[in-house]
Amino acid sequence: DPVLAFTTLFAGVGSMPDPAAIRRQMMRRSVLDGVLTQLGALRGVASAADMRAVDAHLEHLRALEREIA
Repeated sequence: DPVLAFTTLFAGVGSMPDPAAIRRQMMRRSVLDGVLTQLGALRGVASAADMRAVDAHLEHLRALEREIA
């Protein structure tokens, strides 16, 4: 059925995104995703010992995020 195929392939195209769905998607993102760029800049400046401490904190935060989710 061509109409069914078209409807299935293009479902949702051109429609406005649901604000609640966007909000849910944003809440699922890691809080750490927002600092990845700054973390890259820090890696070039901080000492190895400082980076080990930062990495330990980041791992702990990731574990907390997984526990909460």
